[in-house]
Amino acid sequence: MKNTAIKSSLSALSLVVLFVFAACPLYADQVVVGTGGTSSDHSPGYSDSFAGNTSTTGGFTAATAKSTATNPSPYAGTQCRYNGGGGSVDVKPWIRLNPTLVPGSGATTYRVFGTRGSDASAVTDSIFKINYTGCTGTAATTTFFRSGQATLNGWKLITTIKLDAGVTTPTVEFMFSSGLGTGTTVRNYSDSFYFSQLSCSNTANVGAISSVPVNSTSVTVTGCSTSATLEKVSIYDNNNTLLGENAAPVKTGTVTVSGLSPLAAGTVIKAVQTIFGVESCLDTAATVTVADSSAAVANVGGIT
Repeated sequence: MKNTAIKSSLSALSLVVLFVFAACPLYADQVVVGTGGTSSDHSPGYSDSFAGNTSTTGGFTAATAKSTATNPSPYAGTQCRYNGGGGSVDVKPWIRLNPTLVPGSGATTYRVFGTRGSDASAVTDSIFKINYTGCTGTAATTTFFRSGQATLNGWKLITTIKLDAGVTTPTVEFMFSSGLGTGTTVRNYSDSFYFSQLSCSNTANVGAISSVPVNSTSVTVTGCSTSATLEKVSIYDNNNTLLGENAAPVKTGTVTVSGLSPLAAGTVIKAVQTIFGVESCLDTAATVTVADSSAAVANVGGIT
């Protein structure tokens, strides 16, 4: 009897574990790239205009103010580097990030953070253009390298990228655009950068689904994002099988998904939205039962 009870308990635990693993991604991809103080001291996926240039002609030189950020830790080493005020618009200095990402079956959208340990003598007016290859990004320029614009010894969001189809090694390049500083405030520091994959919890759920009569072939969803980055609204059944989607939704907050097979009475359907490549979570999605006039309002939060 004792062995039977133990086996039953283990079987039940196994089912729970399998359910959790099936319902949730095992991990979110996280990649850190960065630099030390010499031209050869940097991680894979990091390069800049150090070689062949001094810090006053568009290159970089060593600095000791290494970031002590945590979760994750910066690129290993005791130094970072800085540009000392020399450069040419759209030529140099530049910093190029080309990490190898492993999105797996998850979202192909990543947030890109940066960190440094000091603003000593940092420039107060620099602007860097952001160039993207193999991905699209939410920011065209950044003031991250200016004094006061980073979170010293912590991570500061710079941009969010969505990978192009089939791409896992995108390039995000920071190219000097303007603002070399004056006097002693001329430094643009480079230290470490962090790519963090987004999950469904980073995208807001829709508000609700309007009542759906029997044999309906369309569903109206309210409380959708009005952002230009709203890509689609999708309808699933209670087994998480896709029933249909609107891949060109209006950005007014209400979206109709048409062209569905006639919906039978008692069918439970869910609605989710995809914003900049990240679909909201099915397990907390708004639901309604066909021929039931009441709609469940899901928890709303995240990217809007």
